[in-house]
Amino acid sequence: MIWKKHWNRKYLIDKLKLLWWQRQNPDAPWLTADGIAFLDNWLKKSDVGVEFGSGRSTMWFAARIAQLTSIEHDPGWHAIVKEKINQLNNVEYLHVSLDNKTNGEPDYPAVLERFADNSLDFVLVDGRYRVECAEVALRKIKPGGLLILDNSDLYFYHPTSTPSPLRKLSDMEPAWQVFQASVHSWRRYHTSNGVFDTSFFFKQQ
Repeated sequence: MIWKKHWNRKYLIDKLKLLWWQRQNPDAPWLTADGIAFLDNWLKKSDVGVEFGSGRSTMWFAARIAQLTSIEHDPGWHAIVKEKINQLNNVEYLHVSLDNKTNGEPDYPAVLERFADNSLDFVLVDGRYRVECAEVALRKIKPGGLLILDNSDLYFYHPTSTPSPLRKLSDMEPAWQVFQASVHSWRRYHTSNGVFDTSFFFKQQ
């Protein structure tokens, strides 16, 4: 099994490099360094975005864009982050339980239905119900906008230096294969630090 073999010399070195980088950048989101550098240049002050999964990224995005909606499923973590962002007036911070459903469908990814189609500059998928969130995000992101998938090496097949369990397209779960077909013509940018990947999907103009 790959997960019993991935603790090799290269992985351990990459892991140590990541720990060092995170210690040197305590306010940076838990994304790859290359991904953060890309976003720092790509984001505009007028942007409106949504993130699934909150924390460092919430404050980081809020400092760079006009409006952020952040969705968190864990009540304890939500309370901690809420205290930290209490003074920010451009963040709508929501706690949505994974148990909440409407007509049998989870409320967590459905938060995106608050937004008009083709209206968001970006959506970061870094929480739960990842493929469901990603699928809805495809409609909500505006042409030229960005879908960001963190830990993409675990879900979406692409060349990577991480010990990904995905070795071919057919290794993806069926729902992710549907997603792959939906974005087959989108431009992509995959970043990796050897431990995890952050991928970017650019909606066609």
